[in-house]
Formats: sequence, structure tokens, C-alpha cells
Amino acid sequence: MPDGMKYISKAAEPGAEQKPTEPNDVLREARERAGLSQAALGEAVGVSASTVSRWETLYGAVPRSPQVRRKVRELLGVDPWPEVAE
Repeated sequence: MPDGMKYISKAAEPGAEQKPTEPNDVLREARERAGLSQAALGEAVGVSASTVSRWETLYGAVPRSPQVRRKVRELLGVDPWPEVAE
């Protein structure tokens, strides 16, 4: 490490719960907490399991339909895409 540079750890304090901040991680955690498979979530909001998988794995993947985003919010009790305007 070059002189004058310090390593700053961003690790959480021991025992501290880290909450996901990326929309795909927020969605996945909320879905799992609700006990739903990707297929079950997809069926409930009117999309395929592969679409839910895409939302959970691709950074920036957002449902195009405001109605689908609303259904996800209502079903899971969390908004994975708060920056997306209705």
C-alpha cells in the first residue's frame, strides 16, 4: 500500500445486522423472508419465475409496469425500487 494511504474497513461491527441496499438484494431478501419461491412471487404479480430471477440477479433490472411494482410492494411489504417513479 502506498505511503500515506490507509485501509479503511467497511465491515459492520460484530453482531450488527447488515441490510441489503441494492434493489435486487432487497427484493430477494424480502421474497425469502415471505417464504415465497421465485415462481410463487411471479405468479402472484403476473410474471414468470425467470422474470423474478432477472430482477434479483441483474443490477438495475426493474419491472416496467407500475402495477407490477405496486403488487410486489403490497405483497412483500417493501419497495425494492423506491427511486423509480410511478
